[in-house]
Amino acid sequence: MKHKYVFSKDTTTGEVLIREYAELSKEIFSPVCETVYEVAQFEKALSQGPAALLAKMRTRNFYPPGSFSEKIVLGISDMISSDGQGMIEMFLDDADFLANSLDSQEAFEDIEDDENETRENFIEEDLPDTFDEKLKTSNVNSSDLEVEADALDAEDA
Repeated sequence: MKHKYVFSKDTTTGEVLIREYAELSKEIFSPVCETVYEVAQFEKALSQGPAALLAKMRTRNFYPPGSFSEKIVLGISDMISSDGQGMIEMFLDDADFLANSLDSQEAFEDIEDDENETRENFIEEDLPDTFDEKLKTSNVNSSDLEVEADALDAEDA
């Protein structure tokens, strides 16, 4: 999926506006998130390093993938350190990250193909005999899941 990020700094209000868009249709970017931060918050986080800036930037609603984080942090740090108003527009693509991370096809060279393997027996031969029975009895109820209130409060900060 293709992503578009727009970062703008307003020196009169002392704010940084971040807008995230996703390409949901070919060449059409739809808004996903808009977040406002204080420039002072970013300057303080930037003085502690790129990881601190990324941690400050990420929220429940704005959480860019790790593959994009280095480019985003570099862009924001350049914008914050420059004088005056600023705007940066970035286009990032998941496909580029995946292509680079696979190192061509080296990761798949050790996998041996079975010429007699069909779609049906590929799945069947790797599953234990009792898999269907375990699947039917392993329903998870939402009441079984617990979330610590402290963890949720930390994310909101």
